[in-house]
Amino acid sequence: ETANFEFPLFTKHFERKIQILMSATPRRGPEGQIIGMIGVGQDITDLRAAKETADRTADELARLIDSANAPIFGVDQHCHVTEWNQKMSKISGVAREMVLGTRIRDWLFDASAQESIETVLRDALRGQETANFELRFQSRDPDGKPMGVVVLLLSATARLDSTGAIMGVVSIGQDITEHKSLEERKMRFMAVVSHELRSPIHGICGLSDTLALTEKDSTRQRKLKMITNCSTRLLDLVSNIMDISSMRTKSLKMNIEPCNLGQLVEETVHMLDHATDKHGRPVKRVSVKLVNDLDRANLPVIQADVHRCTQVVYNLVMNALKFTQQGEVRISGRSDPQNNEVWVNVTDTGIGISKQHLERIFEPFEQEDDSEARTFEGIGLGLSISREVVQRHGGKIKVSSEVGQGSTFSVILPVAGDEGRGNQSNAKDTLP
Repeated sequence: ETANFEFPLFTKHFERKIQILMSATPRRGPEGQIIGMIGVGQDITDLRAAKETADRTADELARLIDSANAPIFGVDQHCHVTEWNQKMSKISGVAREMVLGTRIRDWLFDASAQESIETVLRDALRGQETANFELRFQSRDPDGKPMGVVVLLLSATARLDSTGAIMGVVSIGQDITEHKSLEERKMRFMAVVSHELRSPIHGICGLSDTLALTEKDSTRQRKLKMITNCSTRLLDLVSNIMDISSMRTKSLKMNIEPCNLGQLVEETVHMLDHATDKHGRPVKRVSVKLVNDLDRANLPVIQADVHRCTQVVYNLVMNALKFTQQGEVRISGRSDPQNNEVWVNVTDTGIGISKQHLERIFEPFEQEDDSEARTFEGIGLGLSISREVVQRHGGKIKVSSEVGQGSTFSVILPVAGDEGRGNQSNAKDTLP
């Protein structure tokens, strides 16, 4: 018996060369002796040409990925590295040969980076869309010794095989190490300035409040109350700047304890239902209904910082009320036992957000409308603080919106015991 084999043939007058795939079988006589051979073949010229074209395309694509002026790496379903281009090698100081087949988490800078990549890759392997994410890699010198940290801004996309099944994840991004260094210096400066401002503002608040209580003249008392209100708003602003600075400089402490989200949301809704703005007007317009449906979700108690989670819910509901002229703001939720998560959704029928601004609104001091003539007040710290708090808990915030239709912000938090949140064994947990 012989295996299939290929050989070329020329057509009559040598007009064209064709490839034949042949199988040969012995031809035997009446007594079983071999008297010849029977060959059965097929013309595979077009198939061979298509294969050669596909191979050339694959080689060109591999060379394109390897020589691209952007960091690109890929992993399989077990998060083992399958692709590592030249830019990744240059940025990290680690050769492709050393990385292939190893776990991607082994090359990251710290535990928080490992948790971040695992969360993103898990979502991508499920076929879910993933937002851009930052990743801190350990850079090394030519001798392989740890040298520092490299920060990449990446996007992750599922890699499919010929049948459409997910076989891994490919990530592509850019090096933002220098940008992050400048941002961290800016945040440290803001933290110092805010800290220096807070003490005198506290003094102004206390003195003006005391003077207003003892002042008999109604005109002077009204002006003293205006000073108190203005200094209180300024103190809130300084506190927010200190919060975002602490989160970005990794110095914020978290007080982890049992957190009842249902009770937390109920108290926040009650407070905002009766709250007024700095002009004394109700935060919730008469034409807007504030609906709390979270009780129906029967969410489990989670391990989290109650104060910070209250801050997140307050910011999201406050924003929804601010941008909703009529209709409703609804808080709902659900439990996801399979992924050991809980969801809290804040949905409004407000002005909505354009798709190109969905990521920008989470950056500090950013708003969709940042013109001088913008209609809505605020400096753009609420959503940034909220995302930092949620990410610190090992969760994430998602947003979907249609301009003129409204928005839905979803807070996804792990429940007690979820490994994605990191080590919470210490009640006072400091950002890594």
